[in-house]
Amino acid sequence: MAIIWQKKTANQIYQVRTAGHSIRLYSNNVFHSQWNPHTPIAGSLWDLLFLPVFFSPQVDRLNKALILGVGGGAIINLFNQYLSLDCIDGVDLDSTHIYIAKRFFGINGSNTYLHRAEAQSWVSNSGRAKYDFVLEDLFLPETDSQDAVRAIEPSTAWFETLLKKLSVRGILVMNFESEKQFKRSDTCRKAKELCRLGKLGGVAFLKHPKYENCIAVFTKVAISKRTFDDNLQSYLFAGKAAVKIRLAYELKIIQRGRN
Repeated sequence: MAIIWQKKTANQIYQVRTAGHSIRLYSNNVFHSQWNPHTPIAGSLWDLLFLPVFFSPQVDRLNKALILGVGGGAIINLFNQYLSLDCIDGVDLDSTHIYIAKRFFGINGSNTYLHRAEAQSWVSNSGRAKYDFVLEDLFLPETDSQDAVRAIEPSTAWFETLLKKLSVRGILVMNFESEKQFKRSDTCRKAKELCRLGKLGGVAFLKHPKYENCIAVFTKVAISKRTFDDNLQSYLFAGKAAVKIRLAYELKIIQRGRN
């Protein structure tokens, strides 16, 4: 593994490293993000941030995505690898992350717009724009001795704010520190209530066997594991590229919307 670029600030050490065909972002010696165009889906935690898109019954009609917390931009590369979106807005408070995403992770597509901003402020000022996919992946800077901590409290108000950014067929994904944190959160309680009222299509979560993170998924349309599995087969496991796909996840649907 080779360090090809680094930057030190008062509180942060950024490093970009290569490992084979992979480009990796490390922050304070914590493995933060990775992209390998030869094996886009490689069994990593970051895959789980992208996979919920396959809950959509019409994946080919998804047009816009909002990524809150860009990091190195691996999730944006996954969208551009497998789908054809008209617009991807990426928001990150850290200007160095945006620089790294553009220079080293190749986030320069004509459909991609990176914004240096605080996520809550940006969302509040984004007007009536709606998205088919919204990812909230906002964590405080990590260190070797401290586990990842969410940057924004998963309150009912924040959850409802994010839901308002969804299109009629939209999917919201939120990265939680753990399954326990998610299930005890106001977000989870509110989502279940909305499902019972028929205002949300379903709630699920994905977990990786090597990480504590809990990737919560909220769908506007009726949630279906069959739809998810069929789309995985169509988009990831069709053709020669399928031999390089490695997935590692556990999926649970915990609430379905009322018909």
